[in-house]
Amino acid sequence: RLYSEIDRWRQRSTDAQSALESGEAKAKKDTKSVEDKLRRMSARASDKTRRALEAKEQEIKKLAEEAEALRSSSDKAKEHERELGKERRKSLAMI
Repeated sequence: RLYSEIDRWRQRSTDAQSALESGEAKAKKDTKSVEDKLRRMSARASDKTRRALEAKEQEIKKLAEEAEALRSSSDKAKEHERELGKERRKSLAMI
């Protein structure tokens, strides 16, 4: 009877060990799955951030070009005003 009790405890120990190993394998698999998911999410967020940054850079370039065009137009307008002023002074001097 003692041997049968020992065999029973041995079987329980073996079953517990198998369950523990199975749980560890499942935990390892779940951990890998979560890590993969986090990696994918991080890559997506990185891509999204990069695209947003590129869009902002394009917007800044466009605004800089518009500012340069306005500055150029303003300079041309000022030059034109100066020329008109000179012509008026010449006209007045002739009169």
